[in-house]
Amino acid sequence: MKPTLAVVLVALLLPAASAARDDEPALTVKQLIEKLKDKDAAKRVEAARELGRIGLDAKEAIPALTAAVKDPSEKVRTYAIVALKQMGAEAKSAIPALIDALKDKDEDVRTVACDALGRMGPEAKEAIPALADLFKDTGVAPNAIRAVEQMGPDAKKTIPQLEAALQNKNIRGYAAQALARFGADGLKVLEKAFEDKDEDLRVEVVLALGLTGRDGVPLLTKALKDKDAEVRLNAVTELARVGAKDAVEAMAALLKDENTGVRAQAAKALGSLGPDAKAALPALKEAQKNDKEEAVRKAAEDAVDLITRK
Repeated sequence: MKPTLAVVLVALLLPAASAARDDEPALTVKQLIEKLKDKDAAKRVEAARELGRIGLDAKEAIPALTAAVKDPSEKVRTYAIVALKQMGAEAKSAIPALIDALKDKDEDVRTVACDALGRMGPEAKEAIPALADLFKDTGVAPNAIRAVEQMGPDAKKTIPQLEAALQNKNIRGYAAQALARFGADGLKVLEKAFEDKDEDLRVEVVLALGLTGRDGVPLLTKALKDKDAEVRLNAVTELARVGAKDAVEAMAALLKDENTGVRAQAAKALGSLGPDAKAALPALKEAQKNDKEEAVRKAAEDAVDLITRK
């Protein structure tokens, strides 16, 4: 998952804004607001970037920045939205303009609009339907999904769209993780998705289940018997990550798996549970002594040491 464009743009704000010469006095917020109206698009971009760097101390610029969301220049629109994002919920008056920006012809503008709305959290819940429409926009969908996740209980309204997004290989991981954060309703969708014949989708479901804590243990335990080795490997890893000591016996069964990587990972996962995995010691000791692969024998040896260490 690559960094969002908004993150990159914010990172660029500081060096660009501080690049003024020492002998040039910094412009006041009021002067920057005026500069947003300059005929030169490059100067309007500079003004928006500087206002973003100033952040909340420039909140009087919110109306001007909101107007700039409709600027003819996509760069001005982009940096105006980044500046509004820096002001968080203080810029809630810009929400209607930001919702309109979700339909902008420029992908960068749509992306940062998602991030700005997400930063506002539940204050921007009216944007949820428009954000859900972007789940079909592969380039922007990850940002739209993350934005929706930050908008509280009303975000559950997007579950049908997130379920549909699971079929898009480019964004299914984001969709699965969002569903995992939506409690029982999201878990039902993940359980259904785990029955899909697509191994890659089942892997993403397993990875998302790790975010559900104890609630995901039953399905993760079932996944230990999946026909796909990557699913099994990730399932045992996630079970260990949530501390599923009641699944130790099922995890230990993977020490006889046909796949070397799965056997080694099972040993490592059991070892990470420490004394809680003591029921697996007989199977681990057998693997330590008899497994045909050195990597598995070493992983089992390390696991025994971690489980028995005082």
